[in-house]
This record gives sequence, C-alpha cells and structure tokens, in this order.
Amino acid sequence: MKFRTLVKLFRKMYSSKFMHIAVEPSDICNLDCPSCMREKPGRGFMSPITFERMMEKLDGEVESVFLYGRGESTLSPYLPDLTEIAMKYGCDTRLSINTCVPLKKRYVARLLHSVSLFKICVDGWDQESLNWYRRGGNWKVLLQNLETISEVNPCKAVKEMCVLTFKYVEGKEHIFRRLAREYKMDRICWTLPIINWKMKLNEAEAEEWLATNPNYQRYKLVNGVWQHKTSRFCMPDPFVCVDGTVLGCCRDRYATAPVGNILTDDVKKIRRRLFWFWLKALRHRFEFCRTCCWDTNLPVEIWEKV
Repeated sequence: MKFRTLVKLFRKMYSSKFMHIAVEPSDICNLDCPSCMREKPGRGFMSPITFERMMEKLDGEVESVFLYGRGESTLSPYLPDLTEIAMKYGCDTRLSINTCVPLKKRYVARLLHSVSLFKICVDGWDQESLNWYRRGGNWKVLLQNLETISEVNPCKAVKEMCVLTFKYVEGKEHIFRRLAREYKMDRICWTLPIINWKMKLNEAEAEEWLATNPNYQRYKLVNGVWQHKTSRFCMPDPFVCVDGTVLGCCRDRYATAPVGNILTDDVKKIRRRLFWFWLKALRHRFEFCRTCCWDTNLPVEIWEKV
C-alpha cells in the first residue's frame, strides 16, 4: 500500500466518526456452540451506568452501535436499557440474539422499539437440527420467542432471521422461509460461517460442516485442501468488552492486544492505538488475523426479503 494512501486513512480516522463499534452487553451464554469464540466462564453484563458513560464519551464520534459479542445479549436484564440509551444518543443500533433464552413480551417490545435491526438467529428447524450447532438450545423456547417477537407490531426494527449456512442447512431453505413468513420476519440473512475459526479445514470438518453450494462457502479447494478465502487487506472494527476494554477487533477472542479502555482513556488516544493496531493487522502480525480475516470482495451474508 502506498504511503499516500496510509496518510489518507490516518487523517480519516481522526476527522471522521467511527462507522460502527461493537459493544458486548454480555460475555456469558446459555449455549455451547462448537466454534464459540468466548472465554468460559464470562464475567457478566455491561451495566447501564457503564454504557451511559461510554456513550457520553462517544457522543458525536460514532454512527452505529452493534450490541452483540462473545456472549448472549438477552441474558442481560439491562439490555433494553442499553438499546434505549443508544437511541437517546441518535445511534443506529443493531442487535443479534440466539433466540434460545425465554423472553417476555415487554422486554422484547422495548428492544424492537429502540433498535434499527433485530437479528434473530435460527440455525435449525426442530430440536435435533438445532442441537447440531446451537448446542443446549431448546426448540420450544425458540418457537415461543419467535411468536412473541411476531406479536410486537408496529415496531422500529427490521426483523431479520439469520441462518448459518452449514452443510446440514442445505436443502432445508424452504423450511426457514416458511418459518420467516409464519412469524412475520422482514427478511432472511444466509450467513457464511467461518468453520471452527480455521484457515484450513481437515477432511472430517469439511465433510461435516462445509456447505456444498459454492455460494455458501468461505473456502476454496486448493491442491486437495479447503483453504479460507483470505486477503492481506483487513480493516478491524473496534470492540468494547463488558468492562470497557477496547479491542481492535472482535476476532481477538482472548483480548491479546487491547488498545485501551473506553472509560479511562481519551478517545483520540484510542483512535491512535487503533491505527497502529490496524497497521499490524494489515501485515497479519496477530494470530487471530491469520485465522479470521477474509477476502473483502467475498460476500459474507446473502439477504432476501420474505
């Protein structure tokens, strides 16, 4: 990359808002998914006080807040408070849930009236298929939650059913489309998973998890080995943990390279550290970059209206 391009990017980081920041409402979970990226056990939930302090500091500095991370957001009793605080500061707020935590209608209604996008992960069509990936999930609870979500109308949020396109999902798309229509979703998102967060898949992993449809794959077969479609280019997105620690990228699952703390550090200092973090990520200096970066020209989600 040319020096002039780096200077341009450096100036942009200091003169523009963050396009988006991911914030972790919870780092604990009710499931045991095989490729989970969280530490076990987690520390708990982000409090409304912590989130308010963070948003005060970022006021005017960020366009979008993504409220999901290494845990299940709806385990937090504070989640509606967080979404309403983000709305107060004029942020485009997006939320993703695993749909396997029993939810009350008032709790759901507050979320749907304060976020712009509500991603509802549905990675199975009955109890057996749900447990292939969302291990520990309860199909009856999931259906009840879909019913509760469908009853909240009108609402501010776009309701998006999100499906990880593992091999076992292929051929079952019509079932998910039927569920989406039945429970009044606005659209379906077919998401291309990074299988076990690996650059290369062994034969057993490819046979069990990798979709056969090339449109659903993030891997290509090279000399008999399934390799991740990676690129040297990478633009990390800031990620704020429940305690305020800022990571350069959510893929840094074990917080090996924090760039500061949103509660104690100046935003300009965090921006500066993020820039140097980005330079190192660009050169693949971090282990998590070598296992998680993907080709920027590769679509990682496929949307369709219901």
